[in-house]
Amino acid sequence: MDKSELVNIVKSKTGLNDETATLAVDAVIDFLKQKLPPELSGQIDALLSGQESLSGILGAVEGLFGKKET
Repeated sequence: MDKSELVNIVKSKTGLNDETATLAVDAVIDFLKQKLPPELSGQIDALLSGQESLSGILGAVEGLFGKKET
């Protein structure tokens, strides 16, 4: 998934124009990067550029917190 896909999702769900939807997506991305551990914030850029998959990020999260035993 890239940033333009996220912008299109926001536009379709909210009716916002391109500029406002882009600002909203940028605000959320910046917020996540500030709040996530440094190990994960860099992966947000990789995900949005297509270099990382969501499952890769989830694996990193699992590694940070340890895999739960079932």
